[in-house]
Amino acid sequence: MLVTLATGELVNAVSYADGPTYTRGQPVIVWNTGDKYVLHDPVRFPYLAWLLAAVMVIAVAVARGKGLRAILSSALTLLALWTLILPVLLSGQSSALLTLPALAFVLALCVYLVHGWNWKSHAALTALFTTTTAGYFFTVWITHLTFLSGTADRSAVVAQNSYGLDALSLYVVGVVLSALGAMNDITVTQASVVETVADSHPSLPFRRLYALGMQVGGDHVGSMVTVLVLGYAAGALP
Repeated sequence: MLVTLATGELVNAVSYADGPTYTRGQPVIVWNTGDKYVLHDPVRFPYLAWLLAAVMVIAVAVARGKGLRAILSSALTLLALWTLILPVLLSGQSSALLTLPALAFVLALCVYLVHGWNWKSHAALTALFTTTTAGYFFTVWITHLTFLSGTADRSAVVAQNSYGLDALSLYVVGVVLSALGAMNDITVTQASVVETVADSHPSLPFRRLYALGMQVGGDHVGSMVTVLVLGYAAGALP
């Protein structure tokens, strides 16, 4: 397919047979792989920018200061992923010793910036880092046990062949980050519930407080399983 670059140069770009239908004059994204051009996707930025702006306005209107801090935390988290985790993947390495510290930084950034420096945040962050570390190694073990390669996704194949990224590392980090989003919500909420109960009934013994917390925790676990299953099922749809 003939594409006019921003420089005015007319090039022949490779397009996927199962890709979207393009029209004449439509802005598109083209990847330069060195010896050829690949037609990746239409330009969707204007529409996504309006959608992002609407989400930010709603977050600030509903949660006020905490919503604003959540937006700032999300922006810094994306920056951390770009500057800390992506360079590790670009190097072709899949070392947990390099990836886990970056994930720990992202976790601390999210929790402390949004919820502040307090015991609730400490407890949530401890739970998050513990489960993330265990989940990372468990995911790595499962991928090797089931001989997963991470090349089922077309974009991962292009990234591996054209840019030298390890497709399996992309898959593992993607799984961990997806689960991390759900666990971040659950751990903070769980810690907040226990803190609220303890403040409301300071005379409660530890065992009773733990039992009440586990009642809510059971509901959280059930909901999280459903969320993760539906999320991964949606991602597996063609």
